[in-house]
Amino acid sequence: MKEKFKTPQTAIRWLFAGFTLLCLLAAVISAALYHESASDIFAGLGRICTQSGQTVKSYFDSSYGGFGGTFLNAALVCAVCLGIYCLPGSKPDGVSVLAFFLTAGFCFWGTTILNIWFSFAGVLVYCLAMKKKPGAMANAFLFSTGLAPLITEMLFRYPGEAWHGFTGLGIVLALAVGVFIGFLFPAVLPHSPQMHKGYDLYNAAVPIGLIAFFLRSLLYKIFTSAPPASENVGLADSFVPVSVGFCLVVFALAIIWGLALGGAKEYGRLLRDSGYNVDYGTKYGSGAAILNFGIYGLFIVLYYLLIGAKWNAATLGCVFCMVCCCYKGSHPAVGIEGEGYTNTCAGQVTDTNANPPAAGLKGLLPSPPNGCLTIKSAKRSAATITPK
Repeated sequence: MKEKFKTPQTAIRWLFAGFTLLCLLAAVISAALYHESASDIFAGLGRICTQSGQTVKSYFDSSYGGFGGTFLNAALVCAVCLGIYCLPGSKPDGVSVLAFFLTAGFCFWGTTILNIWFSFAGVLVYCLAMKKKPGAMANAFLFSTGLAPLITEMLFRYPGEAWHGFTGLGIVLALAVGVFIGFLFPAVLPHSPQMHKGYDLYNAAVPIGLIAFFLRSLLYKIFTSAPPASENVGLADSFVPVSVGFCLVVFALAIIWGLALGGAKEYGRLLRDSGYNVDYGTKYGSGAAILNFGIYGLFIVLYYLLIGAKWNAATLGCVFCMVCCCYKGSHPAVGIEGEGYTNTCAGQVTDTNANPPAAGLKGLLPSPPNGCLTIKSAKRSAATITPK
């Protein structure tokens, strides 16, 4: 087994494939447990693709995808992403792990199998214009989906407030905005690390955020008055058996796999790494990196359980949006600090998780007093939120 996964690229592709398969199995099993038929699953997938992704929506809500539709959406998107990383010229690394699981996480509250294609088209145009292999730009394809909910707005609502079905104007608007995002983003992305000198792990957040500010001003300040009002959906719900059960299976299997690859030998050294400008798969081997994926993931799940987070689809997605950095700088020793705004899954847990290299270099290792203060503060934050 060790010889088969000797190269980090092979192990990463299998990691992606395994997660995709688990999402598909989760769709079938959860649908069976909650008495969802095949037609219910596909109807849920259709609702996910054709309803607003503005603000935080828990796709587990019955008005959206339900369990089967949500996991099927994640499986389909992950399968497409896996296909991109299998293209000629693709060399998946730690950044690819970040891109894949960040995209996978947002499949539970914003990214759909429908809205990813429009920004993909823009990246493809960029590849053709710059004479680059699409496989070599695999990370850019995935990161470009950061504004996927805006594509859904263009496709089904903009410029008015009434929600409508497919129209010629909607398709043109979605394609125009998607191509703009996908073409501009790869050109800006390489310059992002210079802004934070490598101390922030979410490099794509800078260019995609700047593009978002520009498009919001253009679309909702100049062309129309303001974006339509939107409410959070399903954030008061909690589905512990489905959400926590799925996480436990994913991370337990990763730990078993990492141990089988001999990751325990190097994991102690990995935990002492500052996380600055490093790829754990290359430096410590695939076994240690995959073991970190599993252990760090369980660490995040335990943290959410301790602060009393609501385990809806958005929370589940947020877990994978955090664990995505497990190859590129995050591990339990430097990723413990942060307050949990987990009822909306949009607060300081994920944001602070982006800065473990800075914590590692400054020697900010976890301590019981700091952990207790973090959990207490997170509980206070969660208690102040009343989800709709």
